[in-house]
Amino acid sequence: MNSSVAKSSAYTLLANVLLASSHWLLFVIIAKFYSGLELGQFVLALSFISPAFLFASFKLRTLIMVDRQWQFSLNEYFSARLLANAIVTLGCILFVVYQWKELMQVVTIVLLYRWCDSLTEFAHSYQRRLQYFNRIAVLMAARSLTTMLAVTVVAINGGTFINLLASWALTASVFCLFDLWLLRSSSGENESQALSIAKFISYGSLVRALALYKQYFTVACALVISSLFVYLPNFFLNQQMGVESAGYFASISYFLVAGGIIVNSLSQVLTPKLAIYYQRREQKAFSRLLRQLCLIGLLLGLFGVGIAWILGGFFLELFYTPYIAKFHGVLTLLMLAAGVRYIYIFVGTALASIQSFAVQTKIYACGLSAMALSCYLLIPEYGLYGAAYAMFIATLLECLLFALSIRPHVSKAFSVTTKVVA
Repeated sequence: MNSSVAKSSAYTLLANVLLASSHWLLFVIIAKFYSGLELGQFVLALSFISPAFLFASFKLRTLIMVDRQWQFSLNEYFSARLLANAIVTLGCILFVVYQWKELMQVVTIVLLYRWCDSLTEFAHSYQRRLQYFNRIAVLMAARSLTTMLAVTVVAINGGTFINLLASWALTASVFCLFDLWLLRSSSGENESQALSIAKFISYGSLVRALALYKQYFTVACALVISSLFVYLPNFFLNQQMGVESAGYFASISYFLVAGGIIVNSLSQVLTPKLAIYYQRREQKAFSRLLRQLCLIGLLLGLFGVGIAWILGGFFLELFYTPYIAKFHGVLTLLMLAAGVRYIYIFVGTALASIQSFAVQTKIYACGLSAMALSCYLLIPEYGLYGAAYAMFIATLLECLLFALSIRPHVSKAFSVTTKVVA
């Protein structure tokens, strides 16, 4: 990796650390200042809204970076994001009205946050396409620090649970507006057509949005299936052990974010580089970089398991409560599952850079099915440990399938590219 990549990785890593810290602090505050019921309600709201919005994203964050020829225009991508957001929002509201009316307030606030977060992510993706990693790092850091300050002030001053969530969502709204302004300004400087309301609400953009959905539907499915790796156990725990158990498990599993920050930061920075290697038909460089990333994932996983084994109970009591600290063994199992996942998640990044998405959907579907069956069988007897066992089983299966898939897909992609260029 050259110095510019290392520098961009460092800035992106720092920004993602701060963003994840702001999310984690919200969990810590709810666990310490509010009830287990409220923690569980927040977790349940996140557990079905977050996958829904991932489905609505159609992985535009990656597509904007790897679509070097603008197969779809920026306005068309934005139109697709807005329309998909609106559809899944309606679906979430109908689901809550039918299933969990008592969650309506919490769901409304989480929906507002996800809208703002999705539009901010879209704006940042375009900035990354332009290689403005430092600018994005500053914006993410400012948003994260402001969020941490806002939720801390509300909690210390005895604010209600709803007021706490409202401060979290409103902070995201303010930064979202600024990010959209910056997106419009940057697109005006770098594109033949700047982002325009008239363009992305036009009939033509909506038709193109539907074409994008059709082309990348498997991508959206893969995102949902992948995200349910984290959220699916919460539903089984809620049904079989109660909403509080779902909240406790989600709080413990949030420690997985620590390693995920590094993995996602590297993925965000290096996806354009992998795409360029593919575009230039530099297969050896592509494969070498992928091997380096998988090695980083392995070392990161081993480090996480060691920390969880030695200091897991201490950290759980420090950040949460003595009761949650009793489940320190669950944390070790989760870090073991995460360690396996950190290895093959970069394989998914490589497949995305060559726009080979369908295989990921199939692999994640197999893993999710294995997890669902394992949760159903293991949670009634082993509780939170059963959910952790289920996640580990799913990661082993997914790792095996990715290992078997990567070489033939990369070889085929570069072979096709070579023939086309020739």
